[in-house]
Amino acid sequence: QYDAFISYNAKDEPWVMEELIPKLEGEQDWRLCLHHRDFEPGRPIIDNIIDGIYSSRKTICLITRNYLKSNWCSSEVQVASFRLFDEQKDVLILVFLEDIPTH
Repeated sequence: QYDAFISYNAKDEPWVMEELIPKLEGEQDWRLCLHHRDFEPGRPIIDNIIDGIYSSRKTICLITRNYLKSNWCSSEVQVASFRLFDEQKDVLILVFLEDIPTH
């Protein structure tokens, strides 16, 4: 259904709206699954996350310090990782928007 599920922290949304969406949906003609637009209202968030990830060819996680502090982002990367290991397909893309120390 989607080319990619975009996993990001809400504090990084300006970059997603101004940079990522115009490039991928505008220039590349991708169909992205985005929280604010494609989640079904009234449905449990975790169900929306699972359906969004499993109905997308890829999951793109935009890694920032804010992302690493978020429980919801942690849930999204865990579901995407489970799918990666379960299906043994290259379905997970990590994009580091900041330098993150290894510790």
